[in-house]
Amino acid sequence: MVLNGRHHDERTKAAEHLLVLSRKLGRETGATLDVGSYAGFSIRLLRVWGGGISVQICGKCTYQTEMGDSELGNITRIENLAERIAVLKKDEEFKLSSLQQQLAAAKLQSEKPFSDEERLAELQKKKVSLDLALEFKDDGDDVMAADGSEEETDNGAESPAVQSKTLTLEQRIYQKLAVFAAPILSGQAYYMKLKSDGFEDLAIEVIGNGEYSIAHYYEQNGDLMRDPEITFTIDTASRSVHPTSFLQDDMGIFYETETAAPAKVKDLKEFMSQWFGNIQGQGYQPEKVKTYAQEEDLEEMER
Repeated sequence: MVLNGRHHDERTKAAEHLLVLSRKLGRETGATLDVGSYAGFSIRLLRVWGGGISVQICGKCTYQTEMGDSELGNITRIENLAERIAVLKKDEEFKLSSLQQQLAAAKLQSEKPFSDEERLAELQKKKVSLDLALEFKDDGDDVMAADGSEEETDNGAESPAVQSKTLTLEQRIYQKLAVFAAPILSGQAYYMKLKSDGFEDLAIEVIGNGEYSIAHYYEQNGDLMRDPEITFTIDTASRSVHPTSFLQDDMGIFYETETAAPAKVKDLKEFMSQWFGNIQGQGYQPEKVKTYAQEEDLEEMER
């Protein structure tokens, strides 16, 4: 299928053909189907999360737009997307020129002697020590007592700080999540949106059947992209988090942990631990919190 025709009849025929081909696309998320070309670019269909379809224009880079119900509307979307490539190219050329200038300036700066090299080495050592201490920190309690001995309770049992050294990876993920998503974990809220200057919006929500979702969102060509989205369950008894799926729209990546290799699942859990730790340090603050109490009040007012 070639979509280059500008004549009304040609566009109509191409639109109908595209809709017919879309029915051959696999139903699983991430399925792709090459359907033709436009202006020298390959056209591909991609099954996205939720069962929808994206139309991709593929060259050295991939550009995509949502496929709608209108036959001719889909052709218009492809044409508009292709026209935006030229604009994007200019933007990237400008960014490249700016980066080259910055690189040249950085090279000149790097050739100058660094007067605080010894001070930097001392600070790096201190940072390593602090990172190790924070890794074994349990809600503000130090792992070791002030005198260097392990803390104990009055009855001789290990304190929560000492117990934190034996927490599982899933329990450490829970602790990090609790720092910025406590209303969700406590069952008070079912949706939270957090913001931080310079970073993508973060959304956490209850999605049903005992599952939760956390995702960074950004807009691309008018579409909301998840970068990434992880769904998970929570074991309240053990205070642990267990991922169930991973999705990254811009890469077309999706998998469920139930069918993934154990090593892949472990990598995902380690990524969650690092990601949640980064969120804590990036200054995210709640912009919107939707609670079950608010919904009940609204229902009562409507009655």
